[in-house]
Amino acid sequence: MEKAPVVEKKSASAAADEAVLRKFYTEVVLKVGKSDNKQVERVCTPALLRELRKVYAKEYDGTGYGIWIFRTCINGGDDTAGVLDIRLRNGRDYVVTYNDGGVKGETIVRMVTRNGRPMIDKIVRRDKGCR
Repeated sequence: MEKAPVVEKKSASAAADEAVLRKFYTEVVLKVGKSDNKQVERVCTPALLRELRKVYAKEYDGTGYGIWIFRTCINGGDDTAGVLDIRLRNGRDYVVTYNDGGVKGETIVRMVTRNGRPMIDKIVRRDKGCR
């Protein structure tokens, strides 16, 4: 007799984290065009927002957020960008795998809870060839 496959049920916080990450990558990070600063401010912690402002200021005059650090160095391409997978690494660290204009990218994202909401606190991009 075959055993039924074991299905791991995600915790409510893991499901919420993944939903926030998927929406953020789809609607902000991988979206072509100007990003919505209010959406960035809702999802990223104050510490990460400071980092994103510094990144932006190194490239442009004025104020904004360097959202491109969430992606590969391609930052666009053949308009096939999209989230491929989000998997739990450990704790509340997730590996977000995505297609960035025909290039597969991975970013490690640390989630925290602030004021009862899941937020992005830290990122580590895994594509080594772009630096």
